Amino acid sequence: MKKIEDLSTLVSLYEGWEESMIRSCFQGVMGEAYADDPEDPRSAIVYVNCFAFAAGQPNEALVAAWYGEKVDSFAIITARDASWHEIFEKVGKEKSRCVERYAIKKEKDIFDIKKLT
Repeated sequence: MKKIEDLSTLVSLYEGWEESMIRSCFQGVMGEAYADDPEDPRSAIVYVNCFAFAAGQPNEALVAAWYGEKVDSFAIITARDASWHEIFEKVGKEKSRCVERYAIKKEKDIFDIKKLT
């Protein structure tokens, strides 16, 4: 597991994932990113506070290293590929429990300003 300093190398792994915490990490505002390879990453975890976002090819070694170094007690972990969830449960053992969590809609222009005024 390598901490990623050049976050531009991870952008393609998170393409289309509209999550403000991921964007904040990429902008250097908060959080950290880890990957299997700093120059040509295939697997990555963006970690902001207690939220983790796994992307790319599911990677058990990356998850094991991340758990060992970063997870003290609690983390909310999400990934688009269900194979990541299986790895997190396997590696985390008693620390992990898979639950379904619903995302907040990120629709643009959903408020009727006249009505709100």
